[in-house]
Amino acid sequence: MIRIERCRIEMQAEAARMLARAFVTNPLHIAAFGASQLAANERFFRIGLSAMKGPQFAALDGERIVGLIHWVHSPYCQMSGIEKLRLTPAMMRSSGFAPRSGFRSWLRTWSKHDQPSRTCISAQSA
Repeated sequence: MIRIERCRIEMQAEAARMLARAFVTNPLHIAAFGASQLAANERFFRIGLSAMKGPQFAALDGERIVGLIHWVHSPYCQMSGIEKLRLTPAMMRSSGFAPRSGFRSWLRTWSKHDQPSRTCISAQSA
């Protein structure tokens, strides 16, 4: 039986692994990290989960995380310029991004397609 509970700090590593598996074939992630780059996706989500705004809830099957959802009312889900600057060095160190590459492109693409008048919801399962 699946149960939902708040995603705690100690659950974030497993949540990052689950999200990495779910997003490794996402075209935006392929463009940012390359095809089949599970480890790069996992590093991305380890940092991203700690920076994510709003409540996070995990779907658990026993003790295994099988889904994650978070939401923030728009327009507050987008990172400010300062938040992006603060996060970029950690992403570059962790994921090996060159300054001109994936992470900034990923953020620009996300921002461009984000719906400004809706609630931002992210849900994924592996």
